[in-house]
Amino acid sequence: MGNGSWRRNGEACGSAGPGFGDSEQRAVHVFRYLGRMQSRLTFITLGVSDLDASKCFYNDVFGWAPFQDNGGIVMYKLNGMVLSLFPQHELMKDANVADDAKGSRFTLAQCLRSAEEVDACFAQLKRRGVTITKMPEKVFWGGYSGYFADPDGHLWEIAHNPFLVMDADGNVVGTVTG
Repeated sequence: MGNGSWRRNGEACGSAGPGFGDSEQRAVHVFRYLGRMQSRLTFITLGVSDLDASKCFYNDVFGWAPFQDNGGIVMYKLNGMVLSLFPQHELMKDANVADDAKGSRFTLAQCLRSAEEVDACFAQLKRRGVTITKMPEKVFWGGYSGYFADPDGHLWEIAHNPFLVMDADGNVVGTVTG
């Protein structure tokens, strides 16, 4: 499977097909047993250029306290998952890929309960000197959002999504229908 393709020899999706090694057979078995890969995340790991600067950003700007900080990796417990900061070169080495500044870009997002809460959040970020890449505004999908960047340029979106139902802790528990 090392060729970057998730299909083997034109086989249909969901087909284990011949040629899978022992570890691949176990993974296929787990998927068959569960019926699907579980739709959840446990960790988001950001490869950062300066671990101390990133730690200060998340500690001082967000007010978060790490639950683990062993000098080589910093971890923050979020609502049901963990955000970890790991030196970029170490992450690339661990993943066995070239550290050539290439790779997928993504955003991290936090949904708030109203456009007013989004505006208040951005006012606080601005006071703290955070790099704001897009001030909040009404967006094409029907919500309200803006973006800012951490010291390594990882983009964060703060949004109000009127189509989500959230519990008291801000966890998404459903969608608005109708």
